[in-house]
Amino acid sequence: MMKLYIGRNAGRTVCLTLPASYEEVDKALREIGDARPEAPILIQEAQTSVPYLGERLKGLSYENQENRQELDFLARRIGYLTQTEQDVFSAALRMEEPGTLGEIINLSYNLDQYELIPHGTEQ
Repeated sequence: MMKLYIGRNAGRTVCLTLPASYEEVDKALREIGDARPEAPILIQEAQTSVPYLGERLKGLSYENQENRQELDFLARRIGYLTQTEQDVFSAALRMEEPGTLGEIINLSYNLDQYELIPHGTEQ
C-alpha cells in the first residue's frame, strides 16, 4: 500500500491510496481542480511501508498517465515484498538513488543483488 498526497504547489492537496481504480484517480484529480492549470500536479508527500521510498517519490509529476501507471504498479509490487525485501529495497534506494520511476521499479526486481548487513556488534 502507498498513500500519496497530490496537488498543485499552493493549491488543494488530496490523499490517494494506491493501488487505485480509474474512478478513484479521476475523483482525486477533479478535487484538485483547475484553479492554477499552469502549475503541475505533483506528489507533495508519500507514505509507504518501504523507508526512504517516500522521499524518492516526493516532487514527481502525477499528471503524466505513464507515471500514474508506474506508481500503481509499484504499489502493487510493494504489496508482494516481504519485510526483509522491503528493508533491502530501502537500503538499495539510498545507495543507488534512482532518478525515475522505471529505475525504482527495476531496482525492486533486483534485490537479490543486495545483502542487508545488520548493525551493531555482537558480544
